[in-house]
Amino acid sequence: MSPELEQKLYDNYPKIFPLETRARFWDLSCGDGWYPLIDRLCANIQSQVEYSRRMRAYDLRYNRALSRAIRTNDPAPLMKFVTFVMEDQRENRCRQLLATGAFKSVPRDIAQVVALQIKEKFGTLCFYYTGGDERISAMVGFAESVSSVICEVCGAPGEC
Repeated sequence: MSPELEQKLYDNYPKIFPLETRARFWDLSCGDGWYPLIDRLCANIQSQVEYSRRMRAYDLRYNRALSRAIRTNDPAPLMKFVTFVMEDQRENRCRQLLATGAFKSVPRDIAQVVALQIKEKFGTLCFYYTGGDERISAMVGFAESVSSVICEVCGAPGEC
């Protein structure tokens, strides 16, 4: 890949391509035609990491509020979490949550994805990384399979 496109990836996704990792492991060995695919993959990966962290934090705050509501037998701590019902129904919904003790299942925290190597192998993209979860693994697998029908040199469908 051209140095300009590599630098764009580094600048756009500093968490996926941290400087210390680039110095030790880094190898980007593919054509410019796959830049849009790699760029979109990195955007989706970073978005998934940030989304899962926000949802984990939300679930933890909800569980703490529910625990506090159960301890005090007061639905007030849950009020900010119940926004999908009409205003006059919010307290009833909070009381239901209080009565059932419906704690949320908190997903495990996923590690930041760090790319180790991106290259072409047997005509397809190979994206080696650490971190992530099963959704990110599926994203990478999809991008790798799609690369087989995208020209590595020019980015057109098919092969040149």
